[in-house]
Amino acid sequence: MKYLYTPRYRPPSHATLPPGWTLEERGTLGHYPERRDLPVGLFRFGLVSYHWKLPFDFVEKWELQYIDFQPDGIMDCVKGGGRFA
Repeated sequence: MKYLYTPRYRPPSHATLPPGWTLEERGTLGHYPERRDLPVGLFRFGLVSYHWKLPFDFVEKWELQYIDFQPDGIMDCVKGGGRFA
């Protein structure tokens, strides 16, 4: 299982994310132009995945937003335990 996150304020890099991430989608701001094998996603700084769920304090410290893709294609953005409207 993959756990998806999008960086809130900076593009993904070794200095802006905890170790172990994989780039899943490029962002809409044009970062990683050399990764034409990846789709351009819906988020400014793209989408990264981890094979484990990050603890809440990591999500806050690294300024990430957890992305939950539902099986029916409806996407929920979750921060902490609440939902964005």
